[in-house]
Amino acid sequence: MRRLVVGVDGSPGSLAALEWAAQLAGQDAALDAVHVWPAASDVLAAAVQVDSERLRRDADDQLRGAWTAAVRRQVRELHCELLDGDPAGALAGAADRLGAEAIVVGRHGRSGPAASTVGHVTAALVRHATRPVIVVHEQPARRLERGERIVVGLGHGPAGRAALHWAADLARARGMGLSLVRTVGLPSLLRAEGLVELLAYTIDPGALKDWAEE
Repeated sequence: MRRLVVGVDGSPGSLAALEWAAQLAGQDAALDAVHVWPAASDVLAAAVQVDSERLRRDADDQLRGAWTAAVRRQVRELHCELLDGDPAGALAGAADRLGAEAIVVGRHGRSGPAASTVGHVTAALVRHATRPVIVVHEQPARRLERGERIVVGLGHGPAGRAALHWAADLARARGMGLSLVRTVGLPSLLRAEGLVELLAYTIDPGALKDWAEE
């Protein structure tokens, strides 16, 4: 893990994502905290006769100050960047430009609903980003402890294989295990092979090391 991009807008969800990413990065990786100023913000500011440039500067000051203050000492490098444009596209573009290994976001941003589904920016990232996207819940972040497990949902195709290999690399680096789970629909359960697919396969850290060396 060398570089992570985190979407930050000051919301509880984005700050939880930043904290989790800082724990993951530690002293081994650089962290890029990115705030995106959407074009709609300028239109809204003009409609209510507010100086949008001042609001933009305030957001940049908060990004470099209060929003990131708690994690500055946790990481080797912390870079802050304010971008303009569509939030999902800007975050994905920043990750590609910086060579980030993943994008970390909260489940909801500042304007997201307090519901069980993910926000529209997060959903767009998951659909279109070319880098892995890690979605962090608003609850206090838990550390990735050695000996714990990462659960991977097995899927078909290149995306499923990429998810498995990314999780395996992270688990191996952190001394964690993997639990591989495959879900099937009800009609499949009526067949004998469907019952077999209900099994969850567990890989311990030692097996991961052997797997990586093969």
